[in-house]
Amino acid sequence: MPQAILLADHENLGAKGTVVDVSKGYLRNYLIPRKLAEPATRGAIEAAKHRAVAAERAVADATAKAEE
Repeated sequence: MPQAILLADHENLGAKGTVVDVSKGYLRNYLIPRKLAEPATRGAIEAAKHRAVAAERAVADATAKAEE
């Protein structure tokens, strides 16, 4: 089964940024055309990790500014 990185939250598959196993047809015919997921290549997985770290950092910075 191919893997996909979710680009948006999906109630049956998981949260945004997670890597999930889906069938080839479901990925090609449903998820990709609706921009809900992208194929999980090495580069895409690394980019997703960097986006997650950047999002966590942004939330931490916003929280710190709000507390001040």
